[in-house]
Amino acid sequence: MKLSPLQLENYFVTESHVTASRDFNASVPTDVQATEIIVDKDIKPTDIEHRWEVSLRVQFTPGPDVNTPYFFTLELVGFFRVDDGYIPDRVERLVQTNGPTILFGIAREIIRNLTGHGPHAPMLLPTASFVPDPIPSTSAPDDVATSAVPEDGKVVRDEDVPPSVSSCEAPTAE
Repeated sequence: MKLSPLQLENYFVTESHVTASRDFNASVPTDVQATEIIVDKDIKPTDIEHRWEVSLRVQFTPGPDVNTPYFFTLELVGFFRVDDGYIPDRVERLVQTNGPTILFGIAREIIRNLTGHGPHAPMLLPTASFVPDPIPSTSAPDDVATSAVPEDGKVVRDEDVPPSVSSCEAPTAE
């Protein structure tokens, strides 16, 4: 295993709120769109050299017409250290990309855990990319995907995952 040049030294939750929807109808498909999940980040260097503070707020509070099992807000703050030998002009991009990615992975698990204790199936947020969008190129084909959001934009619930995936079995090739 090779260590990443960006290490999470500590993190904590500054806000956590989950509400089970009383109007959720489990017999009707959920209407949760990944684009309705609001993610805000704040990234800044600390007073200590090679140390960064990254805040990430993940919020899902759609309108009343959305058939969703839960509404939530979660905010995390992480403290990161960049390896002293890392290329100085690439440090900010490293932190801007990987800091929120690491915290979002933690947020996904916290949301799944909290909603797993509710009356409905747990929510599993889609994975997200914090890599900056590429600069448009006239030579790129029109059909190249540039978004990490699935085509249907749906959030996955545990009951929607095939048993072979939710039980951690490796999928087999047919």
